[in-house]
Amino acid sequence: MKIMKSHRLLAVLVILTLLISTLPISSVSAETLVPTPKKPSGVITDTTPTYIWSRVTSATKYMLEVYRGTTLVYSKSASKLYCVDKLTCQYTPADVLPYRIYTWRVRANVAGVWQPWSKPMEFIVSKPAVSFSYAFTDSIAGWSRFGGAPWYTSTSNIYTVGTDSAWSSIYNNSSSAFKNFDYWVRMKREGTYGYPANCLAFRMGTRLLTANNWAPGYKFCYYDDSTFVVLKVSSTGRTTILHPYEGTLHINNGGWNVLRVYAIGNRMNFYINTHWVAEVIDSSYTIGRVGIMMYKYGSHVTKLKVDYARLNVLP
Repeated sequence: MKIMKSHRLLAVLVILTLLISTLPISSVSAETLVPTPKKPSGVITDTTPTYIWSRVTSATKYMLEVYRGTTLVYSKSASKLYCVDKLTCQYTPADVLPYRIYTWRVRANVAGVWQPWSKPMEFIVSKPAVSFSYAFTDSIAGWSRFGGAPWYTSTSNIYTVGTDSAWSSIYNNSSSAFKNFDYWVRMKREGTYGYPANCLAFRMGTRLLTANNWAPGYKFCYYDDSTFVVLKVSSTGRTTILHPYEGTLHINNGGWNVLRVYAIGNRMNFYINTHWVAEVIDSSYTIGRVGIMMYKYGSHVTKLKVDYARLNVLP
C-alpha cells in the first residue's frame, strides 16, 4: 500500500512539473517594472541624443528626465509605441543640449501607476575633438585646472608647485571627446626626485577622487629615477598597472622630457624622448579628456614645468 501511494505521489509531482514548464515565464516570475537606461552614456558629441532603455512588457508609457546637476533640463513622456522591439525602447527629443555633463533616468507606467525611477546614468555632451598645439608662452588659455594646486604662466612655460600629498592636474578644455590621437608633451620636474609622478592623462573622465586623483582613464607617468609606468584608474579610484614600472636610459633625470601617446582603438603605444618604450592593449576606456598630472610627495619643495603640448586627431 505504501509503495502504491509513493507511486501516485511521484506521478502527481511529474504532472505538476510538466504543467509549470509549459507556463509563460511571466506567470512564474515577477516582471521587472523598472527599466534600465542603456544610452546615452559616457562622452557623446550629439546635442540631440536618442535615449534607449530596456522595455517593460506591461508598460503603456514611459517618462524620462534629464538633469544638469540638480537642475531639471527637461521631462518627456513616451508611449509604448516608441518600443522598437521586444527588448528596448527609444526616444529622441528635439531639444538641443549645450555642451555640459548630464544625468538621465526613466520610469514606466503600468496599469495606470507610475513605477520607481531607474538608477541615473551620466553622459557628457562634448564638442568634437580637434587637433591642437600650445607653446604656453605667457598663456594657459585652452586649459583648465582639475583639482590640486593652481598653474602659473611664465615667458616660456606653465608650471605648478603642486599640493602636499596630492595630485594637481590640468586638461585641454576644447573637447571631452578625444578618442584616437597622437599626443605629446614636453615637461620637466624640478626639486624632488623619485616617487613624485609626472604624467600624461588621456581618455579621462570627470571624477575627482581622494587626493585629487583624476578618474577614470589612463596615465603614462615617468619618474626621475629613470623609470616609467602605464596605469589605468577606475571610476572608484582602483589602479591597475597595465605596463609595469620599468627602467629606461631614455629619461633625462632632472631635465626636459617629451612623453608621447599614440592611441588608436584599444592599442596604445608610448614614447619617451622619441624612443618607443611600451605598447598596451586595453579597451576599458575609448574616449575622454586629455591632460597633464603631477603628484607631490609630502611637503617637499618641487615644481613641474610644461614647455608645450600638442595633439593630432587620428581617424
